[in-house]
Amino acid sequence: MSSSNLPQFNDTAQAFQHLTDAELRRAVALFSLIGKPWLVNAGSALAHLALALRVPLAWAVKPTVYAHFCGGESIEDSEDTMAKLAAHNVRTILDYSAEGQTAESDLDATCSEVLATIQAADVDARQAFAVFKVSGLSSNALLEKVGKAMAGGVALDREDEAAWERVQRRVRTLCEATAAAGGRVMIDAEESWLQGAIDALAEDMMSDYNRERVVVYNT
Repeated sequence: MSSSNLPQFNDTAQAFQHLTDAELRRAVALFSLIGKPWLVNAGSALAHLALALRVPLAWAVKPTVYAHFCGGESIEDSEDTMAKLAAHNVRTILDYSAEGQTAESDLDATCSEVLATIQAADVDARQAFAVFKVSGLSSNALLEKVGKAMAGGVALDREDEAAWERVQRRVRTLCEATAAAGGRVMIDAEESWLQGAIDALAEDMMSDYNRERVVVYNT
């Protein structure tokens, strides 16, 4: 591939052409603020306090931090962002963000949401990949324990083994759906102490689904 066909990430005119002047000014102001550690620490403390006291924060967060870093709360809510990017020949990756959950019902719900993004990508040429984090399908504690067990450090009990089987089943459901749709899916990299289990799982999926073409990627 010619280097002229590759995106030039140092070309700010190209990188930010989809943003309005107002959006650019908001981005400059936002990064100026989050570049101050003391302000970030104070803001985080106040946000945790507000959440503990059930003080609404959406009015302040949604038009600022959320608007810059997130495309929407649902596939439908992300439509405007996808359309804006597509107008400048930029394809979208819908990344459903839900991490740190432990209840099996919540983990199953995350799997269903990711499955919906895979199905949406199948019928929408504006979307390039599907993607998910294994930490959205498993508790972090289990991922860490499985990684240690694989390294010979600890043994899994029956409850852990059953939970890990459920995690593998969720991941396989997503990879199988992607393969059936003719799509591609990225298994996102995470914290180093969780990565051993994630890498092993990703390699299993690659072995099963990357036989005729590349379906599963590990970032």
